[in-house]
Amino acid sequence: MKTAAIIAEYNPFHSGHAWQIQKTREAGATHIVCVMSGNTVQRGDIAVFDKHLRAKAALDGGADLVLELPCPYSCSAAQDFAKGAVSIISRLKAVDMLSFGSECGDIERLKSASRLSPDDATFKILLNDGMTYPKAFSKAVEKSVYADIFSMPNNVLGVEYIRRLEQMCPEIEPFTVQRTVPHDSGEIADGFASASKIREMLAAGESAHEYVPEIERESVASSIFNAEQAIMFKLFSMTKEDFYDLPYCTENHSLADRLISALKTSRGLESLFQQTKTKWLTMARIRRAVIHAALGIKASDLEGEPPFARILAINDRGAEILSRSKKADGENIAVSESLAKLSKLSERAEKFAYFDELSSRLQKMGRADGLWFDGENEYCREFTN
Repeated sequence: MKTAAIIAEYNPFHSGHAWQIQKTREAGATHIVCVMSGNTVQRGDIAVFDKHLRAKAALDGGADLVLELPCPYSCSAAQDFAKGAVSIISRLKAVDMLSFGSECGDIERLKSASRLSPDDATFKILLNDGMTYPKAFSKAVEKSVYADIFSMPNNVLGVEYIRRLEQMCPEIEPFTVQRTVPHDSGEIADGFASASKIREMLAAGESAHEYVPEIERESVASSIFNAEQAIMFKLFSMTKEDFYDLPYCTENHSLADRLISALKTSRGLESLFQQTKTKWLTMARIRRAVIHAALGIKASDLEGEPPFARILAINDRGAEILSRSKKADGENIAVSESLAKLSKLSERAEKFAYFDELSSRLQKMGRADGLWFDGENEYCREFTN
């Protein structure tokens, strides 16, 4: 038994993801556990499809067990996204390798890049000037032979995964599959389309049937702009101190201050994003702050590790992964399909369960058909394989 973990968003699950799972099996994995973003995603958005649907698509596409990367980690910057996901993998105590996609495709080069440390003073100055983490790191190491690594988003995530593995679970082997279509590409190549291209097609009312599994084809897509009024109302109700408590806003207030200023004249989310953006404040960073604000997430919520891992989908091989986990020495991460049960573990678990419920409601509010209230919530949602 050799278990591989895959950290993913599956926003939505598509043929390229199935191809990565296949390549991971070809590399020797007999069992595959995916740690998948829930209903909020790393680019600072709500998921295009509900997490339970995406998890089922992943199971149909070759995964054995899908665990949720909980909010707020799922909608955070690369270093915290990686920290949350690798923490779950490490504490599962049943994983032998971590598979991820990258633009580089060279695991040894990514390992070497992960050992690179920029001058601390230079790096911090760049961050304090408002530059994003990956751009600041890339700028600080621009004279090194690895500068190109830090200019590509999946490479950046891969490097963060490797660093976290070294810190938390060096026994887990990193493995990378080279992306055939660049991240956020508008291209379609060799029968593969990027998730961003598929989302673009869905938003335009075009068919993406060729690239997504049947379970996603007839599903209603969600967009953050369909939940615009609710989000804007929440932002208008916040104080300056609330904005300063947001993740990545506690030490440098430039993002928070620009959001506060832009709210005075913004007519909606797109206007807010455009008025807040600067050379160093990327759209992803701004969108993440807005998602954090909408859900009431504070910087302190990212301190520590995820309190639990919720099961979103599982098959018989997935049950074997959990059985191996239970037999491992030491304290494991709490795992269950029941959010109600997990919420009772601790105060932190209760708060994370609440974020889970809020993010799911926000994702439903973004449905294109406007049918966001179905009388169901995550605490009582029945689990099905």
